[in-house]
Amino acid sequence: MLVPILAYLSTAIASPAIAVTVGLLSRQGLPASLPAFNLQLNFVFWNHALFFLVCWAVYLAPVGRRVEKEVEETVGAAGEYRRHSQASEKQKTAICQRKRRPRNPSGAAVQTH
Repeated sequence: MLVPILAYLSTAIASPAIAVTVGLLSRQGLPASLPAFNLQLNFVFWNHALFFLVCWAVYLAPVGRRVEKEVEETVGAAGEYRRHSQASEKQKTAICQRKRRPRNPSGAAVQTH
């Protein structure tokens, strides 16, 4: 849902923004008049939509999968914590930290004191 919104907003302000940027970088100052906002769903819109979609696919999608995995691990640990509600506080802490405990090369949990 965010991709079309960002594409539309960036399409609308692209022409005036380019005019101002070119004027400033060429040291001619601000232009006397700015082009109108582009409010049409034309090639420029689809170009911007493709850009934001690729950005999402490359950057945000892997981040989202990593966050989902962390949430699943946390929820799993919390569910295990609730199942052992009659355990002592020390046992509850050990239950929640079980998945985070470092392991040695043989796969056995490392004893920490």
